[in-house]
Order: sequence, then C-alpha cells, then structure tokens
Amino acid sequence: MESNSSGIRKMGRSNVSRSFHATQEHSSEENKEKSRRQLREVTSHLSFFILLFFSKEKKR
Repeated sequence: MESNSSGIRKMGRSNVSRSFHATQEHSSEENKEKSRRQLREVTSHLSFFILLFFSKEKKR
C-alpha cells in the first residue's frame, strides 16, 4: 500500500514538472524575443546619442 501511494505521488510530480518545463520553454522563447527587441531599441538609441555627441564635438 505504501509503495503504491508513493508511486502515484511520483507520477503526479513528474507530470507537474513536465508541464512546468513546457511553460518555462515557452516563456523563455518570449523572453528571447523581448530581449532582442530591447537590444535593437537600445542600440538604435545609443548610436543616435553617439552621433549627436560627435556632431556637437565637431562644432566646438
């Protein structure tokens, strides 16, 4: 009886962890896309400020 209940408990736990792993994978894909978008925005802003800075430096 004891081994049977622990077996059921183990099976349930593995099922939960499997579904959790699937949601983790999905969210990590979304996070990758978000971070890629943020990186593009940051680099565009950075290049803009660098150009602005250098154009001001040349005028002096």
